[in-house]
Amino acid sequence: MIYADGNKAFFVVLSFEAEILEGELQLSDETTAFGYYSLQEMEFMPMHGQHKQRVEDALPGGEALIK
Repeated sequence: MIYADGNKAFFVVLSFEAEILEGELQLSDETTAFGYYSLQEMEFMPMHGQHKQRVEDALPGGEALIK
């Protein structure tokens, strides 16, 4: 992506399956909000690129592969 001021950014997006062992979900320096959402709720959320497709691929019956 090239911004109007000429700065360039390259995004590397990785998705991981994780298991919760302990603790509670919290904000960090890189987050402003968090939550759990259904696919139906995600339909109306603004998302970058193919993030929704990544979630669908991770669900049972989804395609687990490198894209």
